[in-house]
Amino acid sequence: VQVTDGDKGLVWTADEYYRLRTVHRLIGAMLGGLPGYRQQDQVHGLPLQLSPEEVTLAVSRGWVTLYEAPDPLADVTADEGPAPPAREARRPPQANRKGWGVKPKPGQGAKKASSGGDDDVERLLANASFVTVPLCEPDEVKEEGDVKEEGDGVVQWTYPRTATQRARCAVFADLHDRGLTMTTGIKFGADYLAYPGDPMAYHAGFCV
Repeated sequence: VQVTDGDKGLVWTADEYYRLRTVHRLIGAMLGGLPGYRQQDQVHGLPLQLSPEEVTLAVSRGWVTLYEAPDPLADVTADEGPAPPAREARRPPQANRKGWGVKPKPGQGAKKASSGGDDDVERLLANASFVTVPLCEPDEVKEEGDVKEEGDGVVQWTYPRTATQRARCAVFADLHDRGLTMTTGIKFGADYLAYPGDPMAYHAGFCV
């Protein structure tokens, strides 16, 4: 499970999602879009986002291994070539006799709009002839059951940190041990919705 900001976790593979849902009754929430159905917002796909309580329960039971995605700009290297030649200063086009403004050239506005971005990226690409960005698959940094030392991609899970968070995790774990399946209850003004089985086959029995 990839650790993200906000004490949540992401599951990127269908096999892991199926195992967590069918074997361990961890539902989470889908965040990704579906190819071919990008114009709708009713059905989502991978990645699966796990709540802090679900990640805490999975870590305490040994169901998952946590890892943190590497910074995509940490290992970016650039080949600094010669500076580009300075462009000759040109006078801006003047308005015509009727006082109308000059029509912008095609793509001129798009270039200005796309000039913004991260300062680090712009500085890196300023005098570079080419840039190499390393790619990494999520499965390359973890394997089920592996015990890795700090600094090898595995992170320490620090949630819960407050009394309220510890109470939420305790309630979630207790209801899970009783055979209930929990999802978020934010639509009903509650913390959780408790189901007697998979939410695709049962209605919620009560709110928590």
